[in-house]
Amino acid sequence: MKRMKSVLSVLVLLLLATGMYGCGKESETSKKAGNVTSADTTVAKDDGVYQSTIEKTEVDNAASDSIRYGCAYNGIVYYIYSKFDENRQYYMDFIRPVSAETGEKVREDFSINDGEDPVYISSIAPCGDDAFIFTSNHWEEDKSIFWLYKCSADGTVLNKKNLSEIPGIPEDATFYSGIASDGTNIYLPTDTKLLVLGEGLNYKRTISDSTPMSMCLGDDGCLYFIDNFEGNISVYNPITDKITESIANIPSARALFKGGDGEIFAATNTSLKSLNTVTKEIVKLFDYLDANINATSFNGMLRDKSGDIHLFYYDLLTDNESGVPGAMKLVPREAVVKRYEADSVPKTDEIWLACFYANPDIKDAISEYNMSHPNLKVKLKCYSDEIQDYNAQVEAYDRDLLNGVVYDIIKFDRPDLSKYTEKGLLENLLPYIEKDSSFDLNNYYENILLAKKEDDKLYGLVSGTMIIDLLGNVATFGDKESITFDDVVKARAEKPGTPFIHYVTNGLGAALTFLNIDYRMYLGGKEGVYDFTTPEFKKLCEFASTFPATTNDDFIPAYSFEELAEGTEVLAREYYWSPEAYLTTKSRYGSKIKSYTGLKLDGDSYYMEPSSTYSISAQSNHKEEAWEVIKILLDAKNKYSSSEFRASKEVTAYDLDYYYMMFKDNISVRINGTDTRILMDKSDYDVIENMLEHATLGHRLDDIVRDIVSEELPAYFTGEKSFDEVVKVMQKRVNLYIEEKK
Repeated sequence: MKRMKSVLSVLVLLLLATGMYGCGKESETSKKAGNVTSADTTVAKDDGVYQSTIEKTEVDNAASDSIRYGCAYNGIVYYIYSKFDENRQYYMDFIRPVSAETGEKVREDFSINDGEDPVYISSIAPCGDDAFIFTSNHWEEDKSIFWLYKCSADGTVLNKKNLSEIPGIPEDATFYSGIASDGTNIYLPTDTKLLVLGEGLNYKRTISDSTPMSMCLGDDGCLYFIDNFEGNISVYNPITDKITESIANIPSARALFKGGDGEIFAATNTSLKSLNTVTKEIVKLFDYLDANINATSFNGMLRDKSGDIHLFYYDLLTDNESGVPGAMKLVPREAVVKRYEADSVPKTDEIWLACFYANPDIKDAISEYNMSHPNLKVKLKCYSDEIQDYNAQVEAYDRDLLNGVVYDIIKFDRPDLSKYTEKGLLENLLPYIEKDSSFDLNNYYENILLAKKEDDKLYGLVSGTMIIDLLGNVATFGDKESITFDDVVKARAEKPGTPFIHYVTNGLGAALTFLNIDYRMYLGGKEGVYDFTTPEFKKLCEFASTFPATTNDDFIPAYSFEELAEGTEVLAREYYWSPEAYLTTKSRYGSKIKSYTGLKLDGDSYYMEPSSTYSISAQSNHKEEAWEVIKILLDAKNKYSSSEFRASKEVTAYDLDYYYMMFKDNISVRINGTDTRILMDKSDYDVIENMLEHATLGHRLDDIVRDIVSEELPAYFTGEKSFDEVVKVMQKRVNLYIEEKK
């Protein structure tokens, strides 16, 4: 069991892991690819072409269970593999030194010699020319214990310490797998700090009070690390004992690796960039997909003496041999990437797909298409690769699309397509569906897929959605299926001093809660009608006035539904991002809360907010090809776990089988510091499928109308204006806005 826990820990850590050698460069602000112009950035781009050779990493020993990348130093790659020792009856970890350029062993494999105790290596790093430093994760009575070892080049243990017993290290520290050493200093990240250990593996100092996302040593002896989620890279100089903050910014940078001379590799979600440690110049080398590498995170990288780049990573593939639905397996890969001059490589036509963030399923779909279409390549324009802030990404997206930048396929997240359709920028997709005999609407939840359909126009196919559920306290509303707004008003009268609505802290929040469920119930009964003079709206505002006029700045609402289960709150809108979110809520609160219908003019309690939506540019020169790619994207299975409900019935069935495999045995998950047991049974299939079959579009307020309400309505709650005065101002402003839209 202990060995199984160790193996599982390694798999989890592997999943979490996430040079300018004479390169010609051009500014990306002037870059054009087909019809594409990129967003503004100071990153230069290598104008060469990168192509890769990818091989599965294997061990030539049938008794070996697996092999994984350990570290690289001076052109040698150190792999780690496990082998069962028949005499001792436990697994042992072995280290294999291999030449990065030839792939041949440079000397015999060796294990860590620590007496009779087996040593399982969590992470390893070179410690000068003749030693290694590594961490080992042990299990003692179901408790994970991290040890730090220093060993010689032949595996003889020179020193070891239990990390939790080293003075200066917090007792409750959690240790991550990445470590680094220059031979004198050992850099150790915990869950809250970046520490330095010195001689004898003793605590030396804390150099950062935050956990670096990734770190590596440069050939200048300095430690480079990503110090926050905004892509800022800082450097620690052990000679001066000083940190220089933010020497460079690389949005969405996930991992750093030593490259060639004076070079640090920065791996982002979609591309590899090179940081010159002297000039601080950043060069985008290549997009992974352009080099036929379908990976997001990497265990290691290096540049060999010939200038080729080696990438070490894992493919997460379906395990068809296990016989378990949804079972996956990790397959280690090494990609050797070579650079060629652009004019020496045959040119191919290109289809461009724009997105904010490229999920693994998107990359799988693109990779599949590119492999089968060698003369027509899908290229990815991922805005998060260049811009860190999401709001800034949205602004750049809008600016580019509205100002004439053409991408063949556009992926929108939670979209309002009207700003693009008004300018004729998007293609009507209904004719494509009608003439494509291979496209069967029965394979999809049509209400989701065609959620953006208006009359005879469909400008975007919805691939994924968030499901929103109206939950209520059963002790308050009973077991009936439907409640009315009068039921809500009555319940409020009985509980006037309670929070009442989850995450609502003032009158405006209470009013907007119901207006964003279905504003038609209060503002005239029709889509696009905003009549604030109705008796229903007045009744809503009178109800909302029972809440505080303003929010107490000291009040921080809870994210859990404990209050809803206990009855101090009686209503909540729950956002289910995936089946797992529904299962978590059901498992935590059971029969104390349930879904209620009745607060919408149509449909049941479930309504959707479309997220992933695919459109084709009306200016594309590859519309038919773009349609074929979109069909693949719609059916692309989620590679890890789902972050949205999918319109594809096949993908949904795949996801449900995956979650059933995970939760059928009542697994325990830690949520907000509390152990919660999540159980899924076959009845949950029916509940989730019912959600997807019957979810309708939410009838939220128009964004501008919501802003007007948010600006004007609080004056009624604070007593600054009468209800009629507020209504008059709101109605005038909204009417003017609607006229301007026309």
